[in-house]
Amino acid sequence: MKSTRDEESASLGDSRLSHLWQVPLDALLMLWRRKLATDFSEGKEYFNVYVDSPFCVGAKCLYCCHTSNIVRSTSGNGLIKRYYERILLDHIKEFKDVLSIRTPDTIYFGGGTSSLMSLAQMKGVFNELQNTFDLRNSVKEKRFEFNPWHVTDEKLQLLRDWNFTHVTIGIQTFHKAVLKTNNRSNPSLSQLTSVMESLEQFNIWYNVDLMTFIYRDDLEEDLKILKADLEVAEKMLNPKRITVYPNYFKLRKPEESIENRKYTFHKIRKLREVVSGFCARNTYIEANKAVFAVSDKDLYDNYPTQHSLVRADVYGKLNWPRYSCSGWPNTNYHQNVLALGGYGKRRPYSYMSNKFCYETHYAGKCRKYHLIYAEPELFYDILMSNWT
Repeated sequence: MKSTRDEESASLGDSRLSHLWQVPLDALLMLWRRKLATDFSEGKEYFNVYVDSPFCVGAKCLYCCHTSNIVRSTSGNGLIKRYYERILLDHIKEFKDVLSIRTPDTIYFGGGTSSLMSLAQMKGVFNELQNTFDLRNSVKEKRFEFNPWHVTDEKLQLLRDWNFTHVTIGIQTFHKAVLKTNNRSNPSLSQLTSVMESLEQFNIWYNVDLMTFIYRDDLEEDLKILKADLEVAEKMLNPKRITVYPNYFKLRKPEESIENRKYTFHKIRKLREVVSGFCARNTYIEANKAVFAVSDKDLYDNYPTQHSLVRADVYGKLNWPRYSCSGWPNTNYHQNVLALGGYGKRRPYSYMSNKFCYETHYAGKCRKYHLIYAEPELFYDILMSNWT
């Protein structure tokens, strides 16, 4: 015989998919406390914290999938200062009790452009987090995204002092015509070489991001550029890891038609041939070897997957895959992500496995939480918390 709770939960039906339905803060705090204090499977799942930087400055990079929600701002108008010195800190304080329950397994500073923070602002954010859990010593994995223009020895020293484990440098391509087409600018190769030397000096694991399919939708030309980019990255920069991302906008969704499936799978197979050939000729190993599966089913399951190429002399010395703060609902079910920050149209989302997901909205002086998905039982709990 069903309980009243089960009956009411079942009767919710499709209402559990409630886009833009506002969730009370008290309900969120209750769900997070319960998850981290009593419903957490030790050793089988992870608690991850994502800290959002919603800003970019300069022209919009045309390949960016976040173009529509990134906040365009400059340090001169005061918004960046207000965000990092008040708005973000207030959000951390809002979840202080939750964050104090369990030390996160990972923390990721991304965006947008997290490296727009000044040295003082970085210190302020780190110290506020340290007031809730032991950021400096107990978090297993700490990552920070850098625009290559923002890398300084002072910032790297600060990350070293706080025991950060990973830094990601977004380069995308070395090809000047592709950079110009996409409104992107990069430092010179000599400047980038200096950045890599600094990262080696501070003994921080670092990754270089490259992108393909971001030029003129000419597959052969795109692959030729990618081959050249990989060779330049290996010979001139020799980073510890290179991550190759396909431009999702240029990959047709294979579920929409047979023609799309054939087109997309052909591009991905050709991309993987380039990556495989590069690994065979150089001192890098493909960390995601499973993505070389050739059946259509396997391609369908992971066609947008990036390629992680790890330098052979450091392969296996440090674990990379613990972090996952994006991709919901196609995420691993052992991930639980609490996102902090966001502004304007930049609305980072948090989730508990595949059971619950919401966005954080901040505009003006008001922060709201909007439900994306909740299983019936969790939706029931949210409703009941609003009534009691």
